Amino acid sequence: MFNKYRHIVEARKSLGSDVASAFLPAEAAIITAAAQLSVCSGTLIERHSAASLKPSTGTSVIDLVAESARLAIASRAKMLEAHEQLSKLTEELGFIEYVPECPPNEAALQEPLRVVA
Repeated sequence: MFNKYRHIVEARKSLGSDVASAFLPAEAAIITAAAQLSVCSGTLIERHSAASLKPSTGTSVIDLVAESARLAIASRAKMLEAHEQLSKLTEELGFIEYVPECPPNEAALQEPLRVVA
């Protein structure tokens, strides 16, 4: 009887690590893409101004990159939401021991900012 369900048991044992090995790099990639597109958008606007181009010159390119940045930021938010839901799902399913620890958020590990007068 146990052999009949062995493949299910094995699949469940590797579920967390299999999903994490696909999910975490995708999450990191979209975070990086959102940041890079935001910088690119700002650079286009800044350089356009510094070059004293006519306001209408390159507007479509700036708009396309800005829209790409907006979509990447929205995708980042969706991935972070999915991450939270995956964490809750692993708890519900009882797979805590099979899920690798999430990488730390470097910004959260740094010393908090202090207000000085």
